[in-house]
Amino acid sequence: MSNRFWAQGRKVLAVAAVSTLILSSASFAAAKPGKVKITTGTSTSSAITLKWAAGVGATPTKYTVTCKGTGVATVTKTVTAKSALMSGLKPNTSYACAIIAIAKTVKGLAVTKTVRTKPTVPSAPLNPMAVPGDAKAIVSWSTPASNGGSPITSFTVTSTPGGRTCTVMMGIGGSCTVTGLNNNSTYSFSVVATNRSEEHTSELQSHLNLVCRLLLEKKK
Repeated sequence: MSNRFWAQGRKVLAVAAVSTLILSSASFAAAKPGKVKITTGTSTSSAITLKWAAGVGATPTKYTVTCKGTGVATVTKTVTAKSALMSGLKPNTSYACAIIAIAKTVKGLAVTKTVRTKPTVPSAPLNPMAVPGDAKAIVSWSTPASNGGSPITSFTVTSTPGGRTCTVMMGIGGSCTVTGLNNNSTYSFSVVATNRSEEHTSELQSHLNLVCRLLLEKKK
């Protein structure tokens, strides 16, 4: 083969290689899914629910959803439906949730929506104490270990039986006096911590029962 024919052959091969490369790139572009459109993002104190619509492009076979927050664990889930419930989240925390559509093995671009989880109820007040008096009882407690992600605004003590109450408007441990009780009677008391979102009835009643089994006696 002369040098002339060999050169022409190389040119044909080069054109064929370029054409193949162009076709492959076009096929890759067509197989890529478009960005999703997030329609809703709602939350509870421990979960975020996201819903979305598919974008323009290849039909997705699945979606990955990743929710990240500052100082908290990242939560990731893969789903085939156009919605996801992201659970196990921290209360009153902002999460940036990114959704990526995937068509077979080809990933689309991520779309992110920031959603804040709601506060939850405070934990139970600590170190309960109750001191009986003349037709009254002084009930005290310490600040709960957790405020549920929202500042505590008050504590309410309720007697059983009778339903007599006292309330203090404060966010730390304290005490209040329940009046109008019957002498020579046994009472138990429950403590309710209230924050700006919800209430939590403490699970300390059994402990308070032990403290308050002294009968209220009228002083002479």
